[in-house]
Amino acid sequence: YNENGDQLAEEIDENLHEVKQQSTSLGISMHYVLGDFKCKVDELKQHSDIVWTKGKLGPSSMSLEEYSKLDQAPPKCDPPDDPNFHQLAPVLARGKNALGNRKICPRDGRRDCSLVDAVYKQKYSAKANQFASWVWGYKLSIMISALLRWLMSSGLDPNSEQARGQSIWW
Repeated sequence: YNENGDQLAEEIDENLHEVKQQSTSLGISMHYVLGDFKCKVDELKQHSDIVWTKGKLGPSSMSLEEYSKLDQAPPKCDPPDDPNFHQLAPVLARGKNALGNRKICPRDGRRDCSLVDAVYKQKYSAKANQFASWVWGYKLSIMISALLRWLMSSGLDPNSEQARGQSIWW
């Protein structure tokens, strides 16, 4: 390297660090969750590469490829009308129809990025300024209801610009 090459390499490293930092601080847009998110969930639940099976805790999902490799496959069932986080994760975050499928992750430079990175260009994610825990198996409708209730108890109209500025890290 010469001096110009070293300077360019340093600038690239700084930019990559900035992009990674931005990515790790992203939250999903409250406006997206309360609006188009449910439609996207319903669309992705129906993809043919996802198999829904009956489990002890209700329906669970896996890829058709995973299902075909099972020695004793559980019985198939319809996708849940109101899925919980654990049921949604394989649909939204993994597999060929996941929102981040084949998109480069700004955190590690590999294919398949997170949900918040996948929807960033559509402005459905931004720097998180709220936190909501959704790991206990709450159904999507409960999370949406809780978020709406929180907005209204905070004096925010769900359609207001201030409400649009809320992004959730969950």
